Amino acid sequence: MRNHTETVWLKESGRERGFVRLGAHLRGGGSTVVDNDYGRAELPRDVAQGDVVDVEMRLTAPTEAGSYTIDLDMVNEGICWFAQQGSKSAAVALEVT
Repeated sequence: MRNHTETVWLKESGRERGFVRLGAHLRGGGSTVVDNDYGRAELPRDVAQGDVVDVEMRLTAPTEAGSYTIDLDMVNEGICWFAQQGSKSAAVALEVT
């Protein structure tokens, strides 16, 4: 992930809000939301403007067969998902058989 914002992404804040993580939404066919909080992954460290970090996220596949999309988006916990502020999320296709 690359921080294109003018704000440092905090790995932790000592509060229940104001820190950044990678989040995932699970969508089924036709963009139907299956799970809005499908997963989260912590940043390895604080991320300054322009910095790049690798973030690993482990998710459990849905139990029902079908075509899904995982939308990956950064989330400022307790405040907003980045896509709500105009950032683009990354869509990953998932086929469960």
